[in-house]
Amino acid sequence: MRKILILILLSVAFICNSCQDNLDDEQFQKFVLLVKNGYKEYQVELKDSEAILLPISVGINGTTNNDEDVKVRIGVANDTLNGYNFEKYKDEKAFYHPAFPSSNYSLIPGDSTIIIKAGQEYVAFNLELKNLENLPDKYKEYILPLSIKETSRYSIAQPKYSTLLMRLIFSNSFSGVYKSSGKVKEVGGGEVDGPSRTLYAISHNECYTYAGNIDYQDPDRDKYIIHIKIEDDNSVSMSALDPNIEFVKESASVEITREDDLSDKRKVSVNTIIKMKYRYKDLHNVGFPVEMIADNITLSNTRSIDK
Repeated sequence: MRKILILILLSVAFICNSCQDNLDDEQFQKFVLLVKNGYKEYQVELKDSEAILLPISVGINGTTNNDEDVKVRIGVANDTLNGYNFEKYKDEKAFYHPAFPSSNYSLIPGDSTIIIKAGQEYVAFNLELKNLENLPDKYKEYILPLSIKETSRYSIAQPKYSTLLMRLIFSNSFSGVYKSSGKVKEVGGGEVDGPSRTLYAISHNECYTYAGNIDYQDPDRDKYIIHIKIEDDNSVSMSALDPNIEFVKESASVEITREDDLSDKRKVSVNTIIKMKYRYKDLHNVGFPVEMIADNITLSNTRSIDK
């Protein structure tokens, strides 16, 4: 019995030592990674003629100190974006996220290489977004895929830690999700309640949405894009992207009020109410367009912003 106990204790000691050796290897092996990685959404407020800087941090993991300068080069990871699109949408290519146009951003420093100094664990470089009101296609949902391409020391972390899919969501003072009231009617036919609407920013004072009860899930949604622009005097202009839907604005107005946020004295609640009435043609039934009217539509949104 005593011999058996000794053998058990020796076995446990051997296993513990082996585990500790493996743990030490894991703790002291360093990797270079992006501090934010994977799919991340970035809210980008559009401002008139202003470039926008977004900081992107690169770090070194591990329990020991970094004892020398480490050069890190960042680049575009289009293959990762292609894989993400296919995994999420399969053959529904109309929903694929395109890569953010190279003409509308730059990495600072310009050679896409930054240095993590000895004694530091991370450093940030700037992504400059520019000329955003002149994107090649304002209606796409862009992703900017970035990854670590090269380091002067230490290994690059696994792709899930060294790659960032930046989903850029543009906003302005009245973009967002709105509750809706009113009716969408087929002229001479039935009617449905006006659905909630999302207004997508395309400039500092203009958004787009979809006409009537068309939503993002409709593969023909781009035919029904309508613009809503709020001028400095709070007048509202509306237009359609595709002339074939024969869009006609009958009326449009906006009311914006501000009041103290009772739950947070540092913030203000902004209430936006947009009222509109317009006509358009539904072209889903080829050869038999249907005249539609969005009647007495009221969109309402409340947001909390810093004072």
